[in-house]
Amino acid sequence: MPEEQEHLQSDEDMEAILRLAVRRSPFDDDLRSRLRQTADELGITPEQLAAAEAEYALKKKQDETTRAEREAYETDFAAFRKSRWNGLYQSIGSYISINLLLHAINYATTGGTMIQAGGRFAHYWAIWPLIGMAFPLFGRFVRVVFASREEEEAKFRKWRIKNGVLARVEAFVKPKQQD
Repeated sequence: MPEEQEHLQSDEDMEAILRLAVRRSPFDDDLRSRLRQTADELGITPEQLAAAEAEYALKKKQDETTRAEREAYETDFAAFRKSRWNGLYQSIGSYISINLLLHAINYATTGGTMIQAGGRFAHYWAIWPLIGMAFPLFGRFVRVVFASREEEEAKFRKWRIKNGVLARVEAFVKPKQQD
């Protein structure tokens, strides 16, 4: 007899066994009548059953709402991170494009020679704007890659408000398409 009850250690074990039995039951047609019958067998009044059912429905709805809010938050946060990285990539692309353009202009204006007889650079002016542009780019890189969680959360809240307002304005201003 002790071997038979090793698996019955708590109420959760009993509930799990009953759930399995109900799932294997061929009578799936009327769940409410089975619920009432089980409640009667356990000595639960119809009022208690109705209150428990209402509480369960409310909890289930709150759980679904919480899950939906969490999924929306995670989706928005992923979009926020993507927009920050895209901004960084655009800045790097602009820096490289301007860098190439300035080098080409510098090369063309010096007649193709940038080194004088003494090994010094002659008229290499393109380096100064590029160095000046490198500092803000490096700062943006650091802010995107090494942002603390608090900073990122604050920026995300602002981004979410801004994008939420813009989405509502676009939906209001944009005329509805006719079929």
